[in-house]
Amino acid sequence: MLLGLVTLLWACLVLLLDCMGSRFALFPLFLGLVLLSLQDIREGLLPNRLQLPLALYGLLLAALQAGGLPLCALASSLSGALFLLLLRWLTRGGLGLGDVKLTALLGLYLGSAGLVLALLLAFLLGAVIGGFLLLTSRKSRGETIAFGPFLALGAVLALLLGDTLIPWYLEVL
Repeated sequence: MLLGLVTLLWACLVLLLDCMGSRFALFPLFLGLVLLSLQDIREGLLPNRLQLPLALYGLLLAALQAGGLPLCALASSLSGALFLLLLRWLTRGGLGLGDVKLTALLGLYLGSAGLVLALLLAFLLGAVIGGFLLLTSRKSRGETIAFGPFLALGAVLALLLGDTLIPWYLEVL
C-alpha cells in the first residue's frame, strides 16, 4: 500500500517536473526493488502488492516515452516473462512465478536489450553467489536461493551501466 502511494506521488512529481528521461523518474523502481529483494530473502515471496504499482508506473513511463501505446515495452515484458516461464517449466518449478512477474515488470523499464543484459547479469551473479554458498556450506543442494535479489541487481546494473556494457558486448561478438 505504501509503495503504491509513494509511486503515485512520484509519478505526479515526475510529470510536473517533466523528468521523464532522467534517473529521477526511476526512484520508485529502485525503492521497490529493494523492498522486493528484502521480502524475497526473508520469505521467499515477491508479492503482487509490491509488483503491481511498479508495473503500472513502468507502463505509464513507457507510454509517455513512446507517445502512446508502448508496444516495444510490452513486447519486452511479454518475451522476458515467457522466457522465465519456460525456464520455470524446464526446471520443474525451480523459479517462482514471482520471478516471472518481476521479469515482466522489468521489461517495461529496460526494453529488450536492457532486459537481456539484466537477465544475463542476474544469472551470472546468481551462479557465483550460489556456488559460493554451496562451497561454504551455507546452503546445501536442493535448498532454494531467492532469485529476486539477483534480478533486481541485474536490472539496476543494466540501468546504470547498460549504455556502456551493451555496445561493448556487441563489439566483442
